[in-house]
Amino acid sequence: MRGFAYFSVLCLLFFVLFSLGCGTEWGKKIARIGQKPPRPAQFNVEASDEREYAVLYKEHYQFWRGWHQELVKTLGLNRKRDRQNMQEARRQLENLEKYLHEDKAKQVREFLERFDRHTRPLLRPLSSSGDADLMKRNLESLQAQIESRLHPKKVKDFFLPTPVPMDMKAYQGDEPILSSPPPASVKPPSLEADSPKDGDELTYEKFRSLSSTP
Repeated sequence: MRGFAYFSVLCLLFFVLFSLGCGTEWGKKIARIGQKPPRPAQFNVEASDEREYAVLYKEHYQFWRGWHQELVKTLGLNRKRDRQNMQEARRQLENLEKYLHEDKAKQVREFLERFDRHTRPLLRPLSSSGDADLMKRNLESLQAQIESRLHPKKVKDFFLPTPVPMDMKAYQGDEPILSSPPPASVKPPSLEADSPKDGDELTYEKFRSLSSTP
């Protein structure tokens, strides 16, 4: 009888403690057992500002070439996809300009204008399959000319000096010193003779003969 009374008192005491919140804390501790610790936040650090302009140019050039080829290959199959390919190809081509001296950057802008002119029909419904065929021929011709004049090996003498990374940057007054700045007397060679002209369009047959040459 006395043992039963002790047991009843212990049960009552446990109930009171549980009601006052002790049980809640124990429950939280038990719930935390087996939980994985939270993973630290991860951040993607862009290193583009610290890479050589030649490397960045080559990367954008390869992206442009891939999107341009995809546009030509699938042109007319899906209008939404065509526009996406067009926008990506144009964006990558435009990115080439910021790594080049003005004379060569001007050539990039001229190619952009021609790209816009050739792809303008994508902004409206194509009236016939002939429109897609004509656009494809124009884009193939444009690609051949861009590759012949803006290939990384063709523009290696026209890159702007790459800025020094922030953690290594030296300052002269308020302006950062660029790595290997060209002398004031040195100017990039003229590109007037190499500038694309409307009468300089490659025909589809010429492009095919060039592409088939090993």
